[in-house]
Amino acid sequence: MKKNNPNDKVSILLAEDDIALNETLCDYFFYKNYNIDSFYNGKDAYSSIQKKEYDIIVSDIMMAGGDGLSLLKKVKGNDATKETPFIIISAKATSSELREGMNLGADDYLFKPFDLISLEKAILRLVNKVERQNKKLASLKTEVSLERKKTEKLEYYSSHIVRKHISNAQGIINLLELEHPNNELINVLKSEVDALNDISYFNIKSTNSIISINKKPDSYLIIDDDEVSLFYTRRMIEIYMKPSYIFTISEPEKVLPHMKENNHGYDLIIIDLNMPVLNGLEVLESLKNENILIPSIILSYNISKLRKNDVEALNVIDVWSKPITENKINLFLKQFE
Repeated sequence: MKKNNPNDKVSILLAEDDIALNETLCDYFFYKNYNIDSFYNGKDAYSSIQKKEYDIIVSDIMMAGGDGLSLLKKVKGNDATKETPFIIISAKATSSELREGMNLGADDYLFKPFDLISLEKAILRLVNKVERQNKKLASLKTEVSLERKKTEKLEYYSSHIVRKHISNAQGIINLLELEHPNNELINVLKSEVDALNDISYFNIKSTNSIISINKKPDSYLIIDDDEVSLFYTRRMIEIYMKPSYIFTISEPEKVLPHMKENNHGYDLIIIDLNMPVLNGLEVLESLKNENILIPSIILSYNISKLRKNDVEALNVIDVWSKPITENKINLFLKQFE
């Protein structure tokens, strides 16, 4: 069944095998000025999804001719549709089925019977969330584009000119140290130059990883307490690294329990440094203490706060400034060519 308004607010795909409920939902959303296509099984619903773009999908779990969980798995496993919000509705779903649905990527669920206003509110909340994320993503892409040339120039100066002068300064300090051993002023100067060397060290990591890995990562765990930044990082990884699997966590204290419970064999962890509950280094330290050693990339708006010795023991292979850029990713991928 299709009911289309010329001035639609939201396009909905509905998969529901209860004929009465299906028709009720179609009538309600049509008269509320939505576009809605409805189907009675997951197979026909997915066939339509492959041909047409929807703003949101609402599906029952238990249906003959293709259940809701199978539909959810197909939607979230397709690059073209995996960002489409998905709401599960069910009268008899078990807790394990609901958990499976959320693990597969469902964004919300409602138990039958539910009132139509509650469903509409859930739909609008998810659609508006996607719109906000898309606007933020567009803004970040514009910012990245404007900053790309500046970043490339900075990386050149960091990797060549700055390190050249630091090296010269270290040579002079070594000579002074030979002539004036245990001089307090020289020791202070040496410490400051060593700190500058560490900062420069991280500024050139886009071309020289701290710890090498043998093959291109294919499964990623991304950790960031900023949901917009988390969404942006995930999209950049999906677009340019094309992995087969990505899992995201916005609450750093849940990382260790997740790793223990799910035992995922991630190839690479990408983690924000500056998180108030647990910072990135503390999360990696907790994993190391449990003998979970996975190559990691640290993200930070201010990488000058990091020191080489702080990260080398935690299996950190790179340190990237936020927001990450296409150029940064391509430089990282060159080592696997």
